[in-house]
Amino acid sequence: MKEQVFTTKNIIGYSTDNGDVVDTTLHELMTMLKLLPENITDSLCVSYAQEFDGIHIHEISNLLTDEIYWQKNDLPENRMWTDSDEILVENLLMWGELA
Repeated sequence: MKEQVFTTKNIIGYSTDNGDVVDTTLHELMTMLKLLPENITDSLCVSYAQEFDGIHIHEISNLLTDEIYWQKNDLPENRMWTDSDEILVENLLMWGELA
């Protein structure tokens, strides 16, 4: 498992509905998608792995407290995959420079 840390100053891209790409932060993107409580300023840690079919993001957590804000849902009985999940993962894979 690999990890990448994002601070409130690390810029990633966000693909808008009209096809534009705007600069934002992971914090702002997750807050907009209602996946992160407001006013979180601690660094976020993205845990991911290179698997046979590409990069899979497993969770996003608070680097200081280890609180998990987003987790890949492999069990359908836990929670259904939402549009917010799709937007988050697509933008992280496209613009998050996970290596």
